[in-house]
Amino acid sequence: MARAGRSACSSATRADGHAFPESIAMVLWGTDNLKSEGGPVAQVLALLGAKPRFDSYGRLAGAELIPLEQLGRPRVDVVITMSGIFRDLLPLQIRMLAEAAWLAASADEPAESNFVRKHALAFMACHGCDLEAASLRVFGNAEGAYGANVSHLVDNGQWDDEDELAETYSRRKGFAYGRSGRPVQQGELLKSVLADVQLAYQNLDSVELGVTTIDTYFDTLGGISRAVQRAKSAQGGTEAAMAPVYIGDQTRDGLGGGTVRTLSEQVALETRTRMLNPKWYEGMLEHGYEGVRQIEVHLTNTMGWSATTGQCSPGSTRSSARPSCSTRRCASASRS
Repeated sequence: MARAGRSACSSATRADGHAFPESIAMVLWGTDNLKSEGGPVAQVLALLGAKPRFDSYGRLAGAELIPLEQLGRPRVDVVITMSGIFRDLLPLQIRMLAEAAWLAASADEPAESNFVRKHALAFMACHGCDLEAASLRVFGNAEGAYGANVSHLVDNGQWDDEDELAETYSRRKGFAYGRSGRPVQQGELLKSVLADVQLAYQNLDSVELGVTTIDTYFDTLGGISRAVQRAKSAQGGTEAAMAPVYIGDQTRDGLGGGTVRTLSEQVALETRTRMLNPKWYEGMLEHGYEGVRQIEVHLTNTMGWSATTGQCSPGSTRSSARPSCSTRRCASASRS
């Protein structure tokens, strides 16, 4: 799994010609971590330059840092967005990630080798808070709440501009979880850390579901991408470009390296293999209105990615929206 995190950083470096990224936004889901035995959590720890700490009985007790000499690269500042299921099922892992971020911010290391400390000290100087607050990096919903609600706005067409999507995401996911495991609303800190983010990343570990199959992907990963763009624009005073979005396809690599694709590449792949694949859409149409609904879901989710990131290829959207002859026949039959 550490290889996948390094691959995402390398992909971004090659794509934009910039230096090694200082800050990455990552989405963590509970079910994905359960199925992969904590693979995405391991990615976060690897990027931070940390590892789990166990007590004398072999129980998870927290985190500890890997020395820079052994790490061989800077510590990456990772902004974590977790799902409500992750919060409910993995409280020990939340505290471990929060401790890893705090240890990195507290380490007496040069800023050019520790981007967590660099950004935490900058936030302290600007807002006059303590290091404990400035090092918070695990964000999610308030207790009992789930989702970013970005998908609801897109599904119902109840938004006029992209800032509404970013604001909805920030309000829902603006609760920081520290070493105590208790949430505290930290809207200003979230905006500050998002303004430093250079790429967003999430794993895909199911061959049955893709980023256009369910709306939860663009609800969280798309939502944080739009929030990053708004935070950067507010910081710079002019409209900022969207940060690149990467998907780590872990479905075919049992060693955890996977294949890292850009969001545009992933959406194009799913459009070719599903929406434009006669075997898929004709099989869907055999199920009548339910099959048509499944096709509509893929189209709506593709539009959701376009709304939140603007990184879907126009060809993918146009191709998905272009009905096949079979689709038109089914629609005509349904009306009759």
